[in-house]
Amino acid sequence: MHATATFKVLRSICRRGSFLPAILVLVAATSGAHAADPTAEVGAISDVEGEAEIVSSGQSTGAVDGATVNLNDELKTGADGHLQVTFRDDTVLTLSEDARVVIDRYVFDPDQGLGDVLLTTTQGAFRFATGRLKELKEKNITVSTPVAEIGIRGTEFWGGPVDGEYSVLLLAGEINVKNQAGTVTLNTPGLATVIRSRLQAPLRPSLWSVDRIERALTRTVTRKGLKQLERELRNFNLPGLRDGKDKLPDMLKPNDKLRDTLKPKDKLRDSLKPKDWKPKIGPGGPQKRLRQPQLPRLPW
Repeated sequence: MHATATFKVLRSICRRGSFLPAILVLVAATSGAHAADPTAEVGAISDVEGEAEIVSSGQSTGAVDGATVNLNDELKTGADGHLQVTFRDDTVLTLSEDARVVIDRYVFDPDQGLGDVLLTTTQGAFRFATGRLKELKEKNITVSTPVAEIGIRGTEFWGGPVDGEYSVLLLAGEINVKNQAGTVTLNTPGLATVIRSRLQAPLRPSLWSVDRIERALTRTVTRKGLKQLERELRNFNLPGLRDGKDKLPDMLKPNDKLRDTLKPKDKLRDSLKPKDWKPKIGPGGPQKRLRQPQLPRLPW
């Protein structure tokens, strides 16, 4: 029985004053927890490139498409490796090169509306996209990193080292990034935070440039995901984000059409000509003759 469900049953029994049944329920739940299979199947490999392996019960096997992923497995990639796992609820986890992730908890019980996930990453970069877990009423989804915990509310995000700093980038939804020094919330796609240590709070969120987003996401993309990455970068490019400070978004830069609209038209030029202007035909062709200014007459 799941811990949350067990607590509800115990609370209901205790309110009726029946403590002995409550003790029996607790014993049964504890026995069931110990009897549960610690290597239950939680998903499968959906994409793999280069060197990648699954460490299960101390034994390492090469990761191949369709291979089963179990609870407590460690997923590892080599210097040229990328690995993608699709969990039972369609949550997708993608790892960069030289990455390490352990699946510590995975509960997906749509009948009871319960979900509980804990992934621990110790090395490399990763991308996490929540599946049907986000639809459950009671869920606890956490990714633990070397510098912070990420609380997930049905979302998609990226985490790992980029440009020499450990960062977390939001792609959709909302997440909380926290450690013992502080917490920040990311709730706008493109917002990111940098975390330098567990003893230092995550930095104030900032919008990343498209170039920086591309550098991050490229680390966790497989051949199957290239087209999706291109679409995402185009979407992030809509606001015209660019590397550098105080650069105008593209949409605010004058383009050809805008320039044309700002050029004086013939009619506008004509309206600015003196009313008595007449073309003068001479040896050199038409010439402009402007009205001579009238000077005031002096009394002497």
